[in-house]
Amino acid sequence: MIFKLATKELFTDDGSFIKKLNCPYLVKWQHIAKIDGTRDKTCDICQKTIVDTKAMNDQQVVDLMSGDPEACLKVSPNQKNIKVVNIYD
Repeated sequence: MIFKLATKELFTDDGSFIKKLNCPYLVKWQHIAKIDGTRDKTCDICQKTIVDTKAMNDQQVVDLMSGDPEACLKVSPNQKNIKVVNIYD
């Protein structure tokens, strides 16, 4: 996956847009309750599940977003499956 850090946009490796990441509550990952047995967490404010993309491939993320376009994603710039680019790339 490709993550444009400046715009917080996530793309597949072939450049297809997946989602613009934007938490209106600016909740920090470490302050969110973990769901037992998963890497995912639940936000106490909006009650949505936040899916950790660390172990996902492009197709898994695309499939998730197809099923739930409002799904929340956690993307970290240091993930092995993420290439970070800036807005000018």
